Amino acid sequence: MNTSITREDLTPKRLFSLTTPQLGLMLCHLCVSMTDIWAAGKISGESQAAIGIVSQIFAFMVLMASVAGSGALTAVSQALGAKKRLKAKRYAALVVSLAFAAGTVIAAVFMALRPAIPHIFSVDENAAAPLAVFSAAYMAQLPFFYTLIIMNTVFRAYTFVKIPLITTVIVASCNIAGDMLFGLGYMGFPNMGYAGIAWSTFFSALAGFIFNVFMIRRTGIIERESFASVRWIKAALPYLFRVSVPSAAGQFVSVTGSLAVLWLLTRIPGNDTASVAGMTLGMRIETAILFPIAAFAVTMSIISGHLLGAGQKSLLYSFGKKAAAAVTLFTVVFSALIFIFRQHITFFFTSDAETALQASIYLVFACAALPLKGCASIAASAFAGTGATGLSMKITAVSSWLIQIPLALALTSALKLGPAGIFAASAAASAVSALMYLAEYRRKSWMEYGMNAGAKNARVRR
Repeated sequence: MNTSITREDLTPKRLFSLTTPQLGLMLCHLCVSMTDIWAAGKISGESQAAIGIVSQIFAFMVLMASVAGSGALTAVSQALGAKKRLKAKRYAALVVSLAFAAGTVIAAVFMALRPAIPHIFSVDENAAAPLAVFSAAYMAQLPFFYTLIIMNTVFRAYTFVKIPLITTVIVASCNIAGDMLFGLGYMGFPNMGYAGIAWSTFFSALAGFIFNVFMIRRTGIIERESFASVRWIKAALPYLFRVSVPSAAGQFVSVTGSLAVLWLLTRIPGNDTASVAGMTLGMRIETAILFPIAAFAVTMSIISGHLLGAGQKSLLYSFGKKAAAAVTLFTVVFSALIFIFRQHITFFFTSDAETALQASIYLVFACAALPLKGCASIAASAFAGTGATGLSMKITAVSSWLIQIPLALALTSALKLGPAGIFAASAAASAVSALMYLAEYRRKSWMEYGMNAGAKNARVRR
């Protein structure tokens, strides 16, 4: 089976077949998160609060583990584009092994720190018990969950995009069934309460992990020849970390920047609850437009790696420009519709007039910036596929910490614009980020980050 992407594959039909499974996968993840929150809410508010706290801790754990495997798609797709099958298999086996090892170590560390969590977050006695159970289940699943994610990334690099979708359907189905049957005791099953919800999450991740192990062997991606010598691994590791460390750092910068903006919003005098709720609602509506773009961005990363590996730099550059133009046009149309009907949309999701007002104000600025965000997401995906994650990290740091946060402080403190100042600062940061991405894209330096550019040892080229 041909797993390389060539010029002939850049057709609407082929692009659609690569992108639609990503949409299904994202919907499944959304379904899992919403089901857990809904089921926990049926039990108690303390259970919901426990999920909220543990989810943030778990996201941080995954972020730490991502240093070990976030270069998987870049390395494997470039090797496949260069038609170096053995090299692709070796990188696949290496990143999967690193992911499981990193997940295990990080889970063990956080499991040892688990007794301190209730004190750190000042959790009351009623929430302490569900917090202890959820933290144990989530930490125990990390090695399996994170390795599952990396294996899904490897499958996508091989263009086996339906396998990650099937895996996620399995995870979502097991999780929903566990929540219903064991969490809430439906159909006469034992009602285990929040413990049933917590351990359903663990066993659903384990089920997906087992399926992926079976499929990665069945497809022949990982077999005996996939495990390279120690000498080859030493030569290959520098490029992996050259891609994954800036990628993880960029995510960290983005997450901390978002938390800082949220903190600023809560410090504005007045109805801060309505402001936070309005921004949250506005962001959910904004995400609905970006949802299909995010799915296509994954496809763009795959194509970028394959074409660079094949040495098709001019084709990659021209395809990226066309993709960015198409995405920008898409977001212009839908942003205009959201802007026109923003009040009707916000009141559909909330009956609170102040929350709806703040969400509507947020959408005014968000709709202005959305076309730029869509364009920037395609450039960022192209950079990720070629390994230029360092460029993305720098752009994220500048737009978030040098533009958005200082501007938000100035607009809210000096000009007293309130929440609108923070929303305007976010839009301005998105505009600066997009312009920086476009400038870097035109320079074409992002195409010089391929693995051969950093692989001085000839052994890693095979």
